Amino acid sequence: MVADLRANDVAPRKVRYDPAAGRGDASVFREKSVLVLLACIIVGVAGILLNQTFFQGHANEPTPSSVLLTSLPLIGLVVILGSICVFVFTTKLRSESLLLEHRIQERTSNLESEIGRRAAAENELRVLVDDLKLRGSALDAAANGIVITDDHAKILWVNQAFARMTGYLPSEALGQSTGILRSGENPDEFYEDMWKVIRSGNVWTGSLVNRRKDGTTYDEEMTITPILNDDGEIHRYIAVKLDVTDRRLAETERKTLEVQLEQAQKLEVIGQLAAGIAHEINTPTQYVGDNTRFLEESFGEIVPLLKRAEELVIAADRGTEGNTEQVRLMQELALKLKSELAEADVEYLADEIPRAIEQSLGGIDRVRKIVQSMKEFSHPGVEGMTSIDLNKSIESTITVASNEWKYVAEIVTEFDANLLPVPCLPGEINQVVLNMIVNASHAIADVVGDGSGEKGTITIRTSMDDEFVEIQITDTGSGIPETARGKIFQPFFTTKEVGKGTGQGLSIAHGVVTKKHGGTLRFESKIGSGTTFFIRLPLEQASTDVEGVAA
Repeated sequence: MVADLRANDVAPRKVRYDPAAGRGDASVFREKSVLVLLACIIVGVAGILLNQTFFQGHANEPTPSSVLLTSLPLIGLVVILGSICVFVFTTKLRSESLLLEHRIQERTSNLESEIGRRAAAENELRVLVDDLKLRGSALDAAANGIVITDDHAKILWVNQAFARMTGYLPSEALGQSTGILRSGENPDEFYEDMWKVIRSGNVWTGSLVNRRKDGTTYDEEMTITPILNDDGEIHRYIAVKLDVTDRRLAETERKTLEVQLEQAQKLEVIGQLAAGIAHEINTPTQYVGDNTRFLEESFGEIVPLLKRAEELVIAADRGTEGNTEQVRLMQELALKLKSELAEADVEYLADEIPRAIEQSLGGIDRVRKIVQSMKEFSHPGVEGMTSIDLNKSIESTITVASNEWKYVAEIVTEFDANLLPVPCLPGEINQVVLNMIVNASHAIADVVGDGSGEKGTITIRTSMDDEFVEIQITDTGSGIPETARGKIFQPFFTTKEVGKGTGQGLSIAHGVVTKKHGGTLRFESKIGSGTTFFIRLPLEQASTDVEGVAA
C-alpha cells in the first residue's frame, strides 16, 4: 500500500503528442498559402491583360504611364515567381517547424516516461530493500541457528540464535571456519560423507555433536542447502541448526520411564502369577512329599523284615544236619519273619510303593516343566534380537499362565507346524502373549464367573505369509465396549475394576510390537461374542528397526 502511494506521488504527468493536431495546423497553413498564391497570380495575370489592352489603344503614345504599364507583365511575373518562392519557403519552414515541434514533444514525452520509469524503479528498489531488511530481521530473530558460508565453509553471516547456541558472537564467528564447532565426537568419515552430499548439489540433513565456545558439547540437528550462482556452480551454503540437547535428554528420560513402566508391568504380572505358580508347584510338591513320607514309613517296616531274612539266610548257610539247636533257631527265625511279614502287610506295600514312586516322579516332572516354562518365558541372558520357535514359546507362556485360565476357560492351540523361526525379543513377546492370555481369561471370567459351570474358550493360532508371522488370540468373553475401543492402547486406560489392573498391559504390548519389532497390533471385537487380537511380526527384522536395541 505504501509503495503504491509513493509511486503515485513521484510519477510525473505524461504529455502525449497528438499527430492529428499537427496535421490540422499544417493543412490550415497550406490553405492560406494557396489563397495568397492564387491572389498573386490573379494580380499578375490582370497586369499582363491590362498591358495588352493599353498597348492596343495607345501604341504610339509613349508616356510615363505607358512605361509603367509596359513593365506590368514583368512585375506580375516577378510577383508570381516571388509568391511561388515565398509559398515554397514558408511551406518548408512551417513543415520543419512542425517536425521540430513534434520531435521536441516526443523527446519530452520520452523523457517524462523515463523519469516515471526511474521513479518506479527507485520505488521498487526501496520496497526491495525494505523487504530484504524485513527478511534479514526475521532470519536474525529465528529460533533456529542459521549460518551462511562460502564454498570453503568460511562463515559469512550468522543470526542471533547461532550466537546463543554456540556462544560465539556474530563478530567473532564471521571469517571463521565452521570447524570451530567440531567436538571430536563425530568421526572423520561422518564429515566426508556430509561434504560428498552437499558438493554434489544435494541437501544434507543429519545429527551430530558440536562444541560451544566454552568447550561444552551439545546435540544438534542440521540441514545444509547448497546455493548455486548464475553459472550453476555452488558458491554458498546455508545451514539451519537446532539444539536438541534438551530434547535428547527428555527422550532418554522418556525411554527410561518406559523401561521402568515395563518393569513395573512385569512385576505386576509376576505378582498376579506368583500365587498361581506357587499353587501349580505346590500341588505336585505336596504329593511328592506325602509319597516320600509314605516310602520312609514303608522302608521302616521293610528294614526289620530284611534283617530277619538275612538272619535266616545266615542260619541256613550253617547247615542243620545233626544240629538240633540250629534247626530250632531257624524255625524261630522263620516264625518271626512270618509274623513280621503279616504285620508289615507286604502285599499292600508291594502295591502302593510303585504307585507312590510313579506319582512322585510325575510330580517332579510337573515341577520341572513349570520351572522350564518359566525359564523359557523369561529368556534370561537374551537381550537382543533372537530367532525363536514361536510355537514353543507360546506353549511355555500358556503353562506359566495356567492358573489364570484353567478355572474359567479351556485353551485350544492351532499352531502352524511349518512356522519359520521368528526374529524377536523373546522376553518381550512372551510378555505380550501373557498379557493377552490374562486379559482373555478376565474377559471370560466376567461372563462365566468362577468357572464352576460352563467354561469359556481361548483359541491361539499361529500362521505365516511371505513377510509376516501372525498370532491370533481369540476369547469368548463379552467383547470390548464401543466407547473403549479407541482408547485401549492408551497408557493407564483400563475397563477393569480398581485394583485389578494399571492400564499399562495393552499400551506396553502395543509399544513392544510396533516400536520394537516394526509389527502391528490390532483387534476385532463383537459385543456378546468376544474379541480377537492380531499380532503381526516381520520375518526379517533389521536391527535399526528396533527402538532401543540398535542404540
